[in-house]
Amino acid sequence: MSALKFEGVKVKLGDTEYVVPALPLGALKKLRSQFELIASMDTTNRVVTDEQVDAVIAIVHKAISRNYPSVKVEELEELIDFRNMESLLAAIMSVTGLEKTKGAGRGN
Repeated sequence: MSALKFEGVKVKLGDTEYVVPALPLGALKKLRSQFELIASMDTTNRVVTDEQVDAVIAIVHKAISRNYPSVKVEELEELIDFRNMESLLAAIMSVTGLEKTKGAGRGN
C-alpha cells in the first residue's frame, strides 16, 4: 500500500482498516447542512430519516476519500450501520477538531 496523503485516526469498516483524516475547511463549508442534519439524529432510539442517512454517508465519504479516493459511496452504504455509525462520526469530528454535537453520539 502506498503512503497515505493525510494523517488521521484508524477506523475499521468491515474487514478493512482505514486512516480517516480531518475534513478541510472547504468541505466543512460544503457539508454544513449535512452536519446540521446529523446533529438532530435520535441515535438512542435508532430513528433516522433518509436525509440523515445520506448526510452520514456524505460526511464519511468525504473524509475517507481524502486518503482512499477509490472508495465509492455504494461501498460505504454497505459498510456503515448503527453499530459503527456513532463511533465513525465521532472519530471524524474529533480528528477534524469539532466538538461532538448533541445527538451525533452519546448525547452528552
